[in-house]
Amino acid sequence: PVYEQIKQKVSHSSSIHGDETGWRVDGENYWLWNFVNSEASFYRIEKSRGSDVVKDTLGKDYQGTLISDFYSAYNDKIKAKSKQKCIAHLLEEIKKIEEKNKFQNRSVEQIFCENLRVILKEALEIWNKFRAGEKTLEDLKQFKETIAKVLTELVLYRSENKDIQRIKKRLVKHNKELLTFLDHPEIEPTNNRAERHLRQNVIMRKITFGNRSQTGVRNHQVIMSILETAKLNGINPIDVFRSLSINPSHTSALVEDSPEKTRAP
Repeated sequence: PVYEQIKQKVSHSSSIHGDETGWRVDGENYWLWNFVNSEASFYRIEKSRGSDVVKDTLGKDYQGTLISDFYSAYNDKIKAKSKQKCIAHLLEEIKKIEEKNKFQNRSVEQIFCENLRVILKEALEIWNKFRAGEKTLEDLKQFKETIAKVLTELVLYRSENKDIQRIKKRLVKHNKELLTFLDHPEIEPTNNRAERHLRQNVIMRKITFGNRSQTGVRNHQVIMSILETAKLNGINPIDVFRSLSINPSHTSALVEDSPEKTRAP
C-alpha cells in the first residue's frame, strides 16, 4: 500500500522529474524508470520504454510541471500543466556536435554553437543567483525576454549541417518548454535530480545484472521507492521497513503531507 501511496503522491505533485535507464530481468531487456521530486521517489521496472509508462504514472493530464530530457516518451503524447526540458542535456548536445564536426573558426556553425551555449549558461547562472537571493523575479523576467530574442535569432541561422538543423528543430519544437524555470524559479532547469536517483541502481545493475524474476522486479521497485522516499523526508528507512514488517497495511508518515514542509520541485 505504501508503494501505491508514493505513486499517488507523485501523480498529484506540483512538479516531477522523469528519467529511465536500461535494466535486465532474467537476461531480457527492460527499463527502470524513476519519477522524483523533493518529497517522493517512485521507481518502476517495465518492458516498455514508451509514453504509456509516463501516462500510467502521472495520469492522462498531469497538473504539474514535468522536467525531463528530450526523449520522445515525455513529449507530445504526455499532457502536463507545463514542461521543462533539461538545459544540461542541451549543453551536452552542443558539445557533442562541436566535437564531431570540428567546425572552422568563426564559421556560421561555430558561432551558432558558441552563442547558444553562452546564452544557456547565462540563463542557468541568473537562476542560481536568484536562488541565492542575488537576483529578483523582475531580473528573471527581463532576462527571459533577452534569451527568447537570442534563440529566435539563432533559429534563423542558415546552415546545411544536419546536426545544426536537428538542434534548431529541437529549439523550435520545445520553445515553450526551455525557459519555464525563468517564469517559475521553483522549477529546476535540469533533470539532474532524476539522474542522481538512478545512479545507485546503475551501480547495482553492474554488480547483479538486474533481477532474475518478476518477484524480484516487484521487490526492487517497492524497496527502492520506500527507501529513497524515506531519505528525502529525513526518515530512517530502517524504521519504515520495521514498521511495515509488523503492519504491512500501515500508512507511513513518509507519504503523508506535512503542513510544515514547503512544496518544492
